[in-house]
Amino acid sequence: MNSSTLQRPTPPACEPGNHTPRTGTHAALMLLPIAGLLALAGSALGAPALDIRVPPVIGNGAGPGFDPNSSQGQWFLRPNGVAEVRTHEFYDNIPGQGGGGVGSLAIQGHLLQLIPGAPGFISGYVIRASITNNTPMVGGGWQPGRNLHQEFLPAPSSLYVGKMFDVKLTSHWADDGVQGNFNPNFPNVPSINPANPHGESNTYAVNHDQLGWYCFNPNNAANPPGSFQVPTWDFGDIDVGQTVTRDLTFGFYNQLPASQFSTTLFNIQDFLIGRSNDLKIGAYYQNDPILNGIFDTGAPYPFGGLPGTVTAEYANVSVFFNVPTPGALALLGLGGLLTARRRR
Repeated sequence: MNSSTLQRPTPPACEPGNHTPRTGTHAALMLLPIAGLLALAGSALGAPALDIRVPPVIGNGAGPGFDPNSSQGQWFLRPNGVAEVRTHEFYDNIPGQGGGGVGSLAIQGHLLQLIPGAPGFISGYVIRASITNNTPMVGGGWQPGRNLHQEFLPAPSSLYVGKMFDVKLTSHWADDGVQGNFNPNFPNVPSINPANPHGESNTYAVNHDQLGWYCFNPNNAANPPGSFQVPTWDFGDIDVGQTVTRDLTFGFYNQLPASQFSTTLFNIQDFLIGRSNDLKIGAYYQNDPILNGIFDTGAPYPFGGLPGTVTAEYANVSVFFNVPTPGALALLGLGGLLTARRRR
């Protein structure tokens, strides 16, 4: 590989406890620009924001050993060994089905750049992602959430309206950058395009801040097998009406021929989907949206993206946050529990 090839870091590229949203890419990367990108929409966006603690979430066995029922919400691991939780989830439902305005763009991401690798190959790409908080603009009912951990969030559920604190976005298609740090058993299955001989996604996250917990076996509530492995980016606090944008960088374990990237990928499409019928990190891995042409058409349930895809593409990202109430944020020092993050 030449000097422009994306280098895979061993640990997540992050700073402990840093929740400051950032834009731009690493200065060492030589990036191939995509001309003609349109400005991101930043107004009239709306989506439901729902409590994902137990209750109202029904089900158990979907959390780490210190909170096996995931009763406090969705857990994340800082690089310094501290676990933290988010109590609410934010969605990009369409108008009349739990969203408002051009609601499918409340969570959006556009292909910004391809990263060149060896001559004739691409070693990764950058998605420019944005989250807009317009929680007051919710119209109509929304479908209840579910996931492969056998958890359910019945509808209707109480809506949260207001500032979203300590917002995080997770990608459902990318590996954490440490080959072998995953459970190869269902439902943690490899993406199909392209297939990877290691049995995990060929796409990995580069500049993520933390890792989200993903459960593999919901039948063992006492000690479900699982690990912190889902790449997560911090977006900070988002006021009502505010949009926060970050550039998310991804690499390929096995570089791909540049000829594979059709010019249709350069069209302005929203590749990030987060409908309310996907609860928490509903399925992992899913297919890479850039490589498989999966984008948010603004369609209603059950598919936010293109019908007929192998995985349930009604959500390929999840957005979590806290609310300003006592006990909304819980921190737990893991120490030796870091060994739960399996490496091979």
